[in-house]
Amino acid sequence: MHKLNSAFVLLTVLASLASDSSLAADTPSSTTLCTASEKTYLSCETENHKIISICGALPSALQYRFGRPSKVELSYPADASKGTSNMLYARQIDGNDNSSDLNFTHGGYHYQVFDLRHTHGNRYTGVIAQGKDQVEHKVVCAGKVQGDLDEVGKHLKCDPDDLLNGGVEDGCHQP
Repeated sequence: MHKLNSAFVLLTVLASLASDSSLAADTPSSTTLCTASEKTYLSCETENHKIISICGALPSALQYRFGRPSKVELSYPADASKGTSNMLYARQIDGNDNSSDLNFTHGGYHYQVFDLRHTHGNRYTGVIAQGKDQVEHKVVCAGKVQGDLDEVGKHLKCDPDDLLNGGVEDGCHQP
């Protein structure tokens, strides 16, 4: 009986420590790579249980992250305060569809975080990385998607090269 009580006390202490918000303030949750002190603008889990997240505190900070809470494989830009100057946005509303892209180039690859939302609830979100060889590597979200890119787009320059903007330099900020 004494061993059972000791185990119960230990589990209770561990559970209370895990739920202490002061200890977890800068620890990512399991569904986002953003910390509690950041806003999650977009986040989802992929089929291979990695996470795509757009995190920050706009208008001053924005960062793309990919990986797992235990190991973030890519954070771009390294300094989140440079995110709004290093990323571009594209948006198109077409009937029942609202499409948004967040674009940047890093390490010889062009990255496109895409978010296609249908008014009837379906959603197709993920990231495409394309190298100089023009081969596309696509990772798609498998579960629920948190957030959207619309708020991010208010703080970024439009990407005139993204087809969603229709070749218009400020096409993403049109009503």
